[in-house]
This record gives sequence, structure tokens and C-alpha cells, in this order.
Amino acid sequence: MGYAQVRTSRVVLPDDAPFLEAVYRSTREAELSALGWPSITAEMFARSQFDMQTRYYASAFPSAEHLVVVVDGTPAGRLIVDRSGPGWHVVDLSLLVEHRGAGVGTAVVRQLLDEAAQSGVDVTCHAESSSRAQRFWEHLGFIAGDREGVHVRMAHRCGSSPGRDDLPARGSGLSPQAQSADLASHSTQWY
Repeated sequence: MGYAQVRTSRVVLPDDAPFLEAVYRSTREAELSALGWPSITAEMFARSQFDMQTRYYASAFPSAEHLVVVVDGTPAGRLIVDRSGPGWHVVDLSLLVEHRGAGVGTAVVRQLLDEAAQSGVDVTCHAESSSRAQRFWEHLGFIAGDREGVHVRMAHRCGSSPGRDDLPARGSGLSPQAQSADLASHSTQWY
């Protein structure tokens, strides 16, 4: 899928709430179906988790951009990017099932990396350690860094963001700080 077919610049609108909840639910379907809960229970649980995640993101990343990923004019997922620090942080990239594995996520991230390179900033994100998501980010040139619980901090050096000693050095797998400090001292949370 080429860049021309994917556009991430549409800002989230209040009317997008049901769509965004559906995107979230689609990321949890396999997990919830394995529990064997009645569908109404799984739906209520997913809604409450989505609401908590939304509140957490708003609190932890108040300046983040909330965007709808659009493919051929149709909403396909969401991208949340915090550009307020010395580098950019991908808070969330989620796609509906039918758009996964088709190059949409790759195109979205490549567009973001192109913008970051033009702006001279680095990009970070978190992924579940040893997961398909971590392999996705690594495929795009992100380097695994500090482990934070079950998640790993990923970074892509696109520019020369000042004061970014916390980014993993190419080939090291860990940031310079983490190489000399106890990993347990890092307090970033992931929800």
C-alpha cells in the first residue's frame, strides 16, 4: 500500500468516539474471546478499559495529537502522537483487523518518520516485549531499549534531538543510562 492511499492527518472529532472504541475492541478481541465471557460482559469490560485508557492518555499526554488513520477515504484506525518533548512519542497506533498486515501501519509510521527526519527529532514508542508489535517496530528501524514491566521502549533516531541520552544507541539494545543504572529505576508506565 502506497503513501497516497493512507492519510493520517484527519484530527479525531467528537463523532469518532464509537469508531475509536471499535478500534480498541478489535485490538482486544482475541484476548476477550479466550475468556469465554458472555458477549455483553466482554463488551462492557472493553468499554470500561477503553474509557480508562482514554483518560490515562489525556492525563499522561495532554498535548498529544489524536488522529484517525484513513485508507481510501475510510477510517481504518487511530494514531496518537505526542510531539511536545525533545522527540516525538507514538502513544498508540491501532488498526481495525481488516487493515492489519496490509502495509497500512508501515505506511503510517514511515510518514511519521519522514516528518520526524525533516524536523530533526527522534521517535519513541512502547511495545509488548517479544511480541508481534515489537517485531513490527524493529522492522521499521526502531531499536529496543529499556524494559518496563512487560513492555519495551523502542526508539528510532531520525534527527539530533537535544538531550536524548535516554534513546537506545544503535546496536546496544539499551540506552546509555540503562547500561549503567538499574532498570527497575525507570518509572514510565504503560496502560
